[in-house]
Amino acid sequence: MSGKILLVDDTASNRLLMATSLKAEGYHVVEAADGLAAVGLAQSEQPDVILLDVLMPEIDGFETCRMLKQDPRSFHIPVVMVTALGERQHRIHGLEAGADDFLSKPYDEVALLARVQSLIRMKRTIDRLMLPGRDTPPPGLLAPELGAARMLIIWAAGEARSAVSDAVQKALGRRPARAGAANELHAVTAEQTFDLFLIGPTIDGANPVEIASLLRANPATRDVPIVMVLPQHSQTRAYRVLDMGVADYVTDPPDPEELIARLRLQLRRKLLTDRLRAQGEAGLTDRGTDPLTGLATQTRAMADLGEALRAGAGAAGPVAVLSVDIDRLDPINKAYGIAAGDAVVVAVAARLRESLDGPLQLGRIGGEEFLAILPGTDLAAAQARAETARKAVAATPVRLPGPAGELMVTVSVGVAIGGPRATAEDVLKRSLIAAAEAKDRGRDRVSVAAEPG
Repeated sequence: MSGKILLVDDTASNRLLMATSLKAEGYHVVEAADGLAAVGLAQSEQPDVILLDVLMPEIDGFETCRMLKQDPRSFHIPVVMVTALGERQHRIHGLEAGADDFLSKPYDEVALLARVQSLIRMKRTIDRLMLPGRDTPPPGLLAPELGAARMLIIWAAGEARSAVSDAVQKALGRRPARAGAANELHAVTAEQTFDLFLIGPTIDGANPVEIASLLRANPATRDVPIVMVLPQHSQTRAYRVLDMGVADYVTDPPDPEELIARLRLQLRRKLLTDRLRAQGEAGLTDRGTDPLTGLATQTRAMADLGEALRAGAGAAGPVAVLSVDIDRLDPINKAYGIAAGDAVVVAVAARLRESLDGPLQLGRIGGEEFLAILPGTDLAAAQARAETARKAVAATPVRLPGPAGELMVTVSVGVAIGGPRATAEDVLKRSLIAAAEAKDRGRDRVSVAAEPG
């Protein structure tokens, strides 16, 4: 599984050793020598996983992790803290700071690759659900209400299960459901849904790994995170369960405080994916809205244009159309990244809204193209409004995400007027040709389409 890894360590030899292992497996590695550089690179590079050293000067790994998880541009990127500190309190401190996992130095290469692959799968699930243009984390992500979370402990009845159940109830304020045998599991999962499964090292009548595999294969439970309690000295099994999609594991007997911290992490992640999935499904009911800018999509904009032209053929007067094309967006994407290109698109959309006063319908009809419909507007007024919009876009630089700074942006605008018998497709085509002419003439200008023959 390929991906991009941000490797953060103030010691160059440590970075070289780990980067060599990762590159040999086909990963692209980006390196940072301190916490501030890591935060900037996380925002600009958008890696799939961050491997973060704990002991660094000025800003240590705990504080760096906290900064990454509180920033809307990097909060969803998994962080693995790599440390020579073996004390349980350091692991708990890191988990509470938002770390997704820990690796101890000297690290095991197989363990490193297993963790990276597991976290990349999780990250890409979230990436598919993320709404483009999000500028703030979903409410409650960093401090969610977990009291309503539904958790099932699958573990043979006994003193150990009772102790874990009591710890979960104390931490979450709600007693988890319990199943001690394979024949109980089907009935429990058929009756209710859960946000997390905790599988113990023993289950009556079943192998815990087989139970995890069945849960992952069942469409009703495959998206529910699984945490397993594995016997001591079972690293091979740990790699296997991570590879099959188990979210996390601890060794038996589990430290209650660390286990609760890991369970909280998985529940926060589950709440995030549920919220993103719900927002995506809600968005399907309004396919006419571009999710990045909030403007009309091409389909809806063309329908609006057709309706405006029909109204204009009556008493509403002429309809002007502006095709607005962002200049040099592809080089911006290549030089600064897709996130920078999205920031430019969002900024241009906002400036068009603000500057094109008067009757207006605005849509995004391509990656870098906008359509403005100006009902009741003749050619002279349309040209004036187009110039106003062009100047507004170019007046101030666009702030790019991360350390890229600011960038001046311009647009080329094509103007066309819809006649009494014009179709939406004809008017749009003429305005696009005019915008292309504006680009050919040097960009950052307005061009008027020729009248139809």
